[in-house]
Order: sequence, then structure tokens, then C-alpha cells
Amino acid sequence: RDAASLLGARAFAEGSLWSSPLLWTLLFGALATLLAVSGPLTFVRRFLRKWGLWILLTACAWLTWNLLAKADLAALWATSGDSSLPFASGFDIAIAMPLSWL
Repeated sequence: RDAASLLGARAFAEGSLWSSPLLWTLLFGALATLLAVSGPLTFVRRFLRKWGLWILLTACAWLTWNLLAKADLAALWATSGDSSLPFASGFDIAIAMPLSWL
């Protein structure tokens, strides 16, 4: 609710209807109630089967564009590691991250 109202204020205007936390609370509450009443399988069958892949691809394209357009990749690649992460923790993360997607 707070993040949505901040994004609404940034996208439209500070005093607009889209920056109201009350609006977002009611909107998200209505969406959650609709999902609970219709059942999660109905949501998956009607919405995610048709639009889920396209929403995911659009989000990936948007994130990639933001990374390439706004991040300083040369500075990121030029930064050397500072060895602040122990080997065992890094190894655990390297194994756990791919396995979490299974």
C-alpha cells in the first residue's frame, strides 16, 4: 500500500488520487477478497494461463532495460571483490540459488 502510493505519487502527482494510501488499501483488499471468493484455481485458470507468461516476459524486459539504461556497468565490472563473504557462505549461496528454482 505504501509502496504503491509512493509509485502513484511519482508517476502522476503528489496530490493525485493514485497517491492515496486509502485507495490502494481498498483496491488491494478488493482484489484479495475477489481471489478468496473465486478461489485460487479460478484465478490461475482464467488469468495466469492466458497472461502469466506475457507479464513475466514484460517484467524481465523492463528490468533488463532499466539495468542497461541506468546502471554503470563499467564501474560494476571494475570493482574488485573485498573478500568480506566467507568461502562457505558463498558456496552455500552458489548452490542454494539454482536449487531454489527447482
